Amino acid sequence: MTHPAKKNAIAWTLVVGLGLATSASSLAAEFYDDFDDGNWDGWAVYNPYGDPGDTLTPVLVPSPEGWAVQGVGSGYGSPEAAYLVHPLPLSGVVELSIEMRAKSGSVAPTHSTLALFNGDDYNQGYDYGENDYAMFSVRYDGVEEYFGEYPIDHEWHDFKWTRDAEGWWSLSIDAQLVLSNFLQDVTLTSFDAVALTVCREHSEIEWVRIVPEPATLSLLTLGGLLLARRRR
Repeated sequence: MTHPAKKNAIAWTLVVGLGLATSASSLAAEFYDDFDDGNWDGWAVYNPYGDPGDTLTPVLVPSPEGWAVQGVGSGYGSPEAAYLVHPLPLSGVVELSIEMRAKSGSVAPTHSTLALFNGDDYNQGYDYGENDYAMFSVRYDGVEEYFGEYPIDHEWHDFKWTRDAEGWWSLSIDAQLVLSNFLQDVTLTSFDAVALTVCREHSEIEWVRIVPEPATLSLLTLGGLLLARRRR
């Protein structure tokens, strides 16, 4: 199976070139969207398995806390994922968290992912339903590596991958620390976009959140950002 993450390069023509100078103090330190407004404002949506520019119609379905993005399609040979990408220019960020509430089914392929990108490189968290575990991946200079596998079921869970000031990544699920210091890496400290993939109709993402540590945060451009500190 070719993982959706390896198909992401075609997205970046959708997010390059947006920018509005601003200061870090004028913006919230948190990116958050729960999709309960019923629209995709600020997000570019397309089919990662199609040609550049091929779009899909995302599906919103009721969820425990409001509404969730659901995958589309039912298997290989048909559209099976919706990929959403949003500009998020960040620079000089070491301490951060990548968070989502998601679930994935057991039928392959199925997974929900949330990533922070710098060009074609990324830090990405997975609810990898078909293999019954959560995990994390780092892609840099064309090489993707996987770390931090942890067994999960196919119910709703709150996932939080956190990198501390020394570059150590840890995983919490439902506010419980389950993997501590599974990877030390500070390769990527600047980013230009946040992206999510919901693969097949068995996968759903209810909300996504990116929290850079304010002490290390330098926001350089706005470029249509949906940046807000909102209570769920």
